[in-house]
Amino acid sequence: MIPYHYEKPLLLQADGQLKEFYPDFTVMNITTGEVKYVEHLGMMDNPGYYNSVLMKLDVYERNGLLIGRDVILLHESTFRPLNTRIITEYLQEFLI
Repeated sequence: MIPYHYEKPLLLQADGQLKEFYPDFTVMNITTGEVKYVEHLGMMDNPGYYNSVLMKLDVYERNGLLIGRDVILLHESTFRPLNTRIITEYLQEFLI
């Protein structure tokens, strides 16, 4: 079993101050204890949502959390559903 928290608050520097962000999941590698953040980007065809996602990803990167290393992205839109096979690959690569 992979230890995780759903929308666990994460304090990050943004706009010159500490602010709370809520990654969809905070997960821990069961072998190394390394923490990763998972963002499920579920409405990528919504322009307002898309822009807020870009802002959040910028904040992660400015705080030293790199996309693909520290932050795992899952994505879908109305016409491109989530590829559940890829979830298994991410689990094997980063969390087991």
